[in-house]
Formats: sequence, C-alpha cells, structure tokens
Amino acid sequence: MLTIAVIACSDYRIHDQQDVQGAEDTGQLGGGGPSRDEPEVEEPEPASEPIYVHTGQSLWSWDTVGDAVHVGDFFDNGELVDDITDVAIDLDGRFWGVSSDTLWRIYPDSAEVWPVAALDVYLAGLTFVSDGRLVGAGDGVWEIDTATGMLTEIVAEGAYETSGDIVGLPDGLLYWTVWGGDGLVTVDPDSGDTNWVGAIGVERIFGLGYADESLFGFTSTGDAVRIDTGTAEAGSTVPLTLSWWGATTNPVLW
Repeated sequence: MLTIAVIACSDYRIHDQQDVQGAEDTGQLGGGGPSRDEPEVEEPEPASEPIYVHTGQSLWSWDTVGDAVHVGDFFDNGELVDDITDVAIDLDGRFWGVSSDTLWRIYPDSAEVWPVAALDVYLAGLTFVSDGRLVGAGDGVWEIDTATGMLTEIVAEGAYETSGDIVGLPDGLLYWTVWGGDGLVTVDPDSGDTNWVGAIGVERIFGLGYADESLFGFTSTGDAVRIDTGTAEAGSTVPLTLSWWGATTNPVLW
C-alpha cells in the first residue's frame, strides 16, 4: 500500500520576520481573524488526488509517475495570488494554504482560494499532524488554529532557521529542513523537542514528501531526492519538470 506525505515551502530564504516580541508568555500569537469579511463559499468536495504540488501561483496534481498535471492558478475573487508558500490537506480532505500573511482555503479542483485568517508570522511550511493539528514552520514551529489563525509555539524562533519545509510522518514526528548544512531536524509536536539528524548535502530543498517508507526532498531545480530519515543522507534523484514551492499529500488516501 502506498503511503505518501508531502509538504513544502517557498523558493527563497526567509528574512524579515514580523516583530513578535509582544507575544504573551503562553507562546500564543493572535491571528487577527479573517483578513476580510468571510466570503460566502460552498464547501468544496474533498481533495481526490494523492499528491498536489505547487508554484507560488499555480496548483498541480502528481501521481508519482510522469509529469505533473495543471489544476489551476490561485485566484481570489478574480485576483491572482502569487505568493502561496505551502499547502496542506487535512484528515477530511479539506485543502489549506499559506502565503506571506494569510491562511487560505483552496478548491482542489480549480485552485481558487479564499482567506480564512491573518497570520502574525511568516510561514514557509505547512502540514497536518496525524491527529489533525495544523502546523506551520518559519524560523520556529507553531500549531495553527484553523478558525482564527492563532499560533501556539511548538519550537521557539532562533533554534534553527528554516529552509522552508516541514512534514509529519507516520512515526508521529515532524521532519524539518533547516539552513546550516542544509540539515534535517526532527520535532516532537507534543513536547517541542528537536533532534539534529544530519546534513542532507543537497541545496535548496523546498518540499518534503514521504512514500513507501522513504522521505523525499523536492528542490527548486526540479529534482526529487530520496533522504534517509536516520542519517539525512541524500540518495537517488528523480527529475521533475518545474521548480516547486511546495507540495502536499492527501491523508484521506493514506
């Protein structure tokens, strides 16, 4: 049985994070509510494809064989959204996305988006834990309230600087790519404990995926690289056509 989990990020290194020094000692940051009046939308059908990949402005599906298939561009009320840094699918097949300052919902059959909440921290990675929690990664790692955008700290900023990607695997851990040797770090989503696994040795990995008990990294140059979860060493590569900003799997099909 094929089991795949994928998540990824933007194609540039994060710098100017918003000032979060006013956050409460609880580690929570206010999401600020919806970025505008919540639109009237019909709840989409659940995502039906096993894997989706994306650029900053377009969504594609991929079946792990051959090339990706274009689903559509990210439009919000007719305006192109061109800075989607990552996407994720929840346990009910609902599609989510994140950009520089907004949490989005996405129609999986058209890539149309609508805003859910404003975000106080720039997030480059997005994933769901197997228990249904939404998690985002920037220069720290946070649990995200899907209704309000409220952020609860899992890993404080400053421990690592993200290279843009985080993914939850069946072992219950989060796997996070970080700058500094292009390394791989595991995160316990309950305790926030981190563990340096090792240097991957491949630059600019902006997407992470899991299939057939193997972790894959997706680079800005279009390669899918097999990564050993025990050592972080890079193995075989599979060439893909486009330069992806991120990706996600569909846990409904796990």
